[in-house]
Amino acid sequence: MPVPEAIATCEQVLARAQDDRKATALTELAIGHLEAMRGNFERARLLYRRSRASLEESGYLFFEALTSLDSAAIELLAGNLAAAESELRTDYRRLEEMGERNYISTTAGLLADVLYRQGRYEESAEFTAACEHLASPGDVASQFLWRCVRGKLKARQGKIGEAESLLSAAMALIETSDQLDLQGNGLLDFAEVRELARALADAAALSERAAGLFERKGNTVSALKARQLAERLLSLADRAAAAGDDHAPRDRPRTA
Repeated sequence: MPVPEAIATCEQVLARAQDDRKATALTELAIGHLEAMRGNFERARLLYRRSRASLEESGYLFFEALTSLDSAAIELLAGNLAAAESELRTDYRRLEEMGERNYISTTAGLLADVLYRQGRYEESAEFTAACEHLASPGDVASQFLWRCVRGKLKARQGKIGEAESLLSAAMALIETSDQLDLQGNGLLDFAEVRELARALADAAALSERAAGLFERKGNTVSALKARQLAERLLSLADRAAAAGDDHAPRDRPRTA
């Protein structure tokens, strides 16, 4: 559902759930995530922090421990990797203490990605393995996440073939869902792998495709970043071509 329509729907839910603290907290959390997609980070943070506090005060500790599935995404959109990591680590510990074995795999996958983005590759690999181990076969999001992160790690090790196989498998999984944001993020991960393989025009095409998906969702923050990435990659490809680098001009966009 596009962001403006989704926020309107959530507002309708809030109006009907005035006396239901759990429903109110979870709906506000969803609104916070949506607001972050259009760059309203101050409101997004207010909403996720209020949601977490309300769930804790009301004794809904399991739902509180799932807050980071949205709050970490909010901080990632805002560019605050440290805050995203803190949110995820807090909830991962709580889910471990509860003995939870369903949502914890997704939390592990998201934490693996946040650690990867900080250049902490060994830690990232550990949580990638945890995600793979904990994820059920039918958990599309978790199965997608560990493949994306491991693919990028493999690419960093120069194992481009393995990396591309993992990203192709991840995209095949997530394209069975309607999660446009995850599909866009997967394409950006694939673009990073192609860039590491020096296939710059190919990487730019994947970034453009990601931007299109983000725009369909109404995620203007990610769409802008994807467009800027595509422009940077095309500029690098042009310079490489002008310098006589055979890799850049011969790339052909992949379908992922």
